[in-house]
Amino acid sequence: MSVKLVREGEEYYEIGPKRLRLPAGALMILETEQPVIGGIRDQAAGLCLSLPPDASGARHSAGSAGWETGFVLRAEDTRLGLALQDLCDRALKGSGDADLPEGFGRWAEAHLLALTQHYALTAPLLGGAKAATGADRVNRASHARVFLADNRHRSVKLTEVAREVGVSPFQLARTFAAAFGETPMGFHRRLRLEAARAELRRGLSVTETSARLGFGSVRAFGRAYAAFFGCPPSEEPRGG
Repeated sequence: MSVKLVREGEEYYEIGPKRLRLPAGALMILETEQPVIGGIRDQAAGLCLSLPPDASGARHSAGSAGWETGFVLRAEDTRLGLALQDLCDRALKGSGDADLPEGFGRWAEAHLLALTQHYALTAPLLGGAKAATGADRVNRASHARVFLADNRHRSVKLTEVAREVGVSPFQLARTFAAAFGETPMGFHRRLRLEAARAELRRGLSVTETSARLGFGSVRAFGRAYAAFFGCPPSEEPRGG
C-alpha cells in the first residue's frame, strides 16, 4: 500500500483506465497491482510512503473502500496527511530532522486501517447494487472535495465539478452530501469565505479580498460574507 502527498505543484497518474490529477494539498492512497504511470506539471514536491502489504489489516479493507485505482482526499482532512505535510515542509526548508519518527510506520498503518474501515462501511450506504459502486461514488465525491479546495479562489459550478470527477451533477450532489454532511457548493462556499476571513485578518482590503477569491463584485462578496459570519467584511478585525 502506498500513500502519496503532493505538497507543491501538480502531479498526474494513470492507473489502469483511470487518470488522476493531484493538486497541491492532495493525498492519494493506493493499493493496486495495476501499472501506474506518473508525471508532473512544472515543479512539484511531495512525499511517498510505502507500507508492507501484509503489515496490517488495511489491505483487506482496501478493496471494499475502492482504493485499487487511487483514493484521493485532502491531506488536511486526515491526521496522516497533516503529519506528512509537516515532514515535507521540514525537508523542503532544510530544517529539523525530516526522517520518519520512530514508530511512524506502525502509527500510519493503524491510521490507514481506520480509514479503510470507515470508507468500506460508508460505501454501501451510498447505494448501488454492488459494493464497488458505492466505493466508487465515495472515491469520486472525495476527489470532488479535493478539486473544490484547489479552486477556492474562484466561482465553480456543480456541472464543472461533476465533469471533473466523471459523474452527473445530481449523483455528485447526493453522494457528496451523504458522505460529508454538506453539499458540494456549500463546502466550496465555506472554504472561500473562510479563506476570505483569513485574508481580511492579514490586513487585505475588502475590495482586494473580493477580487482574490473570485467574487463577482464587492457587493456580492459582502452579502455572502454577512450571511455566513453574521457581520459585514468591513467589520472584521485586521492585522490579528
